[in-house]
Amino acid sequence: MKPRFVQSSTLKKLEQQPGFECVATAAVSNEHHVQNVIDHLLGGIIIASDLESGQAIAKVSEFRHRIVTLDGDVINPGGSMTGGSEKKKRPRTTRS
Repeated sequence: MKPRFVQSSTLKKLEQQPGFECVATAAVSNEHHVQNVIDHLLGGIIIASDLESGQAIAKVSEFRHRIVTLDGDVINPGGSMTGGSEKKKRPRTTRS
């Protein structure tokens, strides 16, 4: 199983960004014998504090990594987004 990772030069830039929390592998405690699995599954995922910070971090990483916010929003490699939890109800659009 091939581990995934954020390059050290990119990581140095990301660590300077407001809202950068960590690479997902740093947020997980595990036993040594499963480290390769953890590195493969989580090594390319960056955790950001919020969506605004996540978008800035995605730009710095040139949209190469998945960004997950503490609210559950996901910015995929390439920049597409999926939502976490909705804080405000939005009015529904109706068709006439």
